[in-house]
Amino acid sequence: MKSIRLLPLLLLAMMAFTAVPARAVDVGVTVFGGSSIPVVQEDVKSGTTFGVRLPVALLPMITLEPYYASTALGDVTKTFGDLPYTRSGLDGKSYGVNLILGSPVGSAGFKFFPFGGIGSAKLTRPGTEIKETMFDFGLGIGVAPTDAFSIIARGTLNMVKSGDTTRKTADATVGLSYNLFHSSASEGGQK
Repeated sequence: MKSIRLLPLLLLAMMAFTAVPARAVDVGVTVFGGSSIPVVQEDVKSGTTFGVRLPVALLPMITLEPYYASTALGDVTKTFGDLPYTRSGLDGKSYGVNLILGSPVGSAGFKFFPFGGIGSAKLTRPGTEIKETMFDFGLGIGVAPTDAFSIIARGTLNMVKSGDTTRKTADATVGLSYNLFHSSASEGGQK
């Protein structure tokens, strides 16, 4: 008897799902590199950053982007009295996910997108190891001459808690993106 009552609900649910057009998910892979500049830190100098991002456009204006990045900040030499002292820079490894408003993958054209994310960071140098949650946010622009390839530039502010303070870096990166899966459904069925 209960199955007869559930049948109309099951039919209604099936009609609701089939009435909505299916939307394919756009998936890309981006390799990037650039400069990492410490913000209000005197114990490290500017360095390099590089990594990979995997943007997945779930909705027309929402993209989730898992990432992995490696950063090497430069050594600093200071003089105390007459003695020079060199402090090693920080080496960083991080991974996490960004939420992007818009999409760096998909159709050809110009793209502008704000983003923010959360991740895990490990910063090391001799005698120091910091493993903490990392937050980031920034802006990206992209130019896609075709549906398959894009060139993407980003400005990112990264923040990692370190004791009573926060380690911040401003990253300027450029990347090359390739769309692994692309559907015309992401553009409203138009090409």
